[in-house]
Amino acid sequence: VRTAAPAFDLEVNGQIGCTSITPGLYLAETDQAVDERIWRVTAGGGDFFVQTLNDAGTIAQQGLVMTRDGTTIDSVRLLTEGIIALFIAAGQNVAIGHSAPTTRLHVNGPVRGRRHSGLCHRCQRRRPTRLLGRHGLAKGQ
Repeated sequence: VRTAAPAFDLEVNGQIGCTSITPGLYLAETDQAVDERIWRVTAGGGDFFVQTLNDAGTIAQQGLVMTRDGTTIDSVRLLTEGIIALFIAAGQNVAIGHSAPTTRLHVNGPVRGRRHSGLCHRCQRRRPTRLLGRHGLAKGQ
């Protein structure tokens, strides 16, 4: 549309609008296996989604969900196998494995690190980072 020599079946020079209660863009990879072909990018209820669909067109899983408050992105969720893998809250707190971060980085499960360059906030002395337990202290310390 409005291009002299389009490189694709539909090439637009300008803006594309899609207006609906749940507008969507469907991407179908024709050379993929059954139920691994269709992606949908959509919006609904003020949220933005990237979803997988099965070949029947039914939503299989959410992969990305972004929520908003007015014009501000309120949260971002990345999901794997239907479970929240990463959640970023409005205050930029990040959660791995759950959706309610109460600190800058909130991890549901053990954490492993190779080096720690900061100070332990509870004891104010340098500690190597190993498998972390409660309060960010290496287990057994």
